[in-house]
Amino acid sequence: MGDNNMSTIEAIVTANNLFTVDLAKQMSSEQNVAVSPLCMITALALVCLGAKGNTETQMKKVLHLENCEDVHSGLTDLITALTVSHEYILDIESTLFVEQTFNISKTYVNVSEMWYNSKPDKTDFQNKPRDAWNHINGWLKEKSEGTFLNVSEESISSDTNFVVLNTAYLLANWTQSFPEHKTENELFTLSTKQYIYREGCVLHPDGLYAAGQRRIPNTTRETVAETLTDRMSKNETVPIQLMSVEGTFNFRIISDEELSIIELPYGKSGNLCMYVILPDKSNGIQRVEQDLSYEKLNDWTNSTKMKKTFNSIFLPHFEINKSYSMKRVLSQMGMTDIFLHTKANLSDISQDSLYLSDVISLATVKADEDGTKESTSVDDNLEILYLMLPKFTFKADHPFIFIVKDKPTECFLFYGTFQHP
Repeated sequence: MGDNNMSTIEAIVTANNLFTVDLAKQMSSEQNVAVSPLCMITALALVCLGAKGNTETQMKKVLHLENCEDVHSGLTDLITALTVSHEYILDIESTLFVEQTFNISKTYVNVSEMWYNSKPDKTDFQNKPRDAWNHINGWLKEKSEGTFLNVSEESISSDTNFVVLNTAYLLANWTQSFPEHKTENELFTLSTKQYIYREGCVLHPDGLYAAGQRRIPNTTRETVAETLTDRMSKNETVPIQLMSVEGTFNFRIISDEELSIIELPYGKSGNLCMYVILPDKSNGIQRVEQDLSYEKLNDWTNSTKMKKTFNSIFLPHFEINKSYSMKRVLSQMGMTDIFLHTKANLSDISQDSLYLSDVISLATVKADEDGTKESTSVDDNLEILYLMLPKFTFKADHPFIFIVKDKPTECFLFYGTFQHP
């Protein structure tokens, strides 16, 4: 691969990782989160192929691609580099579903197929929205072998103009699997934000409000905080299965940030890794996400700044399978014109009055003893390691952030938070 292609890939990886931080901040909530920023960038680049004027400018700015040349060839090369591995399966798919009455440019069809192996799917939203919904879910089922949830019926109607679907699916085994006999029932401590959410209440400066906006009498921020602090120390926990393993892993404690990080590699090479970022406190995840930056995420997932230590690791069983309507999030990030029929300029896709109805993003992340359904070989020296005492215990029994990263390219593939079972 030539120097020009390498510099283009590096620029796209930088854009992707910047976009990851933006998404993390926009999607911060009390819910579990799993998104693939690279998958979303790929889907939006597919649309950007046909965007012009201010619509194109806004899209490239939000995606941090405004100064990146040869975006489409660079993305193609990056996706190829990430999906050729025999150690894991990474599947990234994007398709445009367009109302069938629109005339689609043949040139656009050709270039979208050339760069992204994707052709617009002409769909009858206007007359048969229910059939269109079934058709899209059939596409999802075929692409993911039934892994993904159905698209919400609310996302499709007779007014739908065109929607973009993007899916990201990873099937990978841990380099060192978690022994099944060591998985035990434990307790998972919820954050303060979770306590309020679970009770259907919202905390405001002047007190606690019920979901119906009715203020709960005799409550102030101080009295609520005291109550929550008291309860947090007692019983605000839920049952969970925690896997455990002892072994040598890249590990780092960042005292200033009040968090620790473990690197959990996949496959024999360990080129693909999950980084688990665990705040010291059960309600620390909100502060970490609030202060998140591109520089911090790059630093925290930098293996050269971690030390190999013999650790005892506890990690929950979890599977996060999420479907998101991204229209609101992308609009808040500055991508507004493309969703407005009076402003969208997608003239290289169609000369008709085309605008984007929604971007639907689906991602699934799973963690169990093997990582996936198949088992992996274990280091022959593991029995010797078992005779040592672990230097640290990394116990993810409260909310944490996880990132799946490809180390050779430094590209973030998935970002997520696990906040409750």
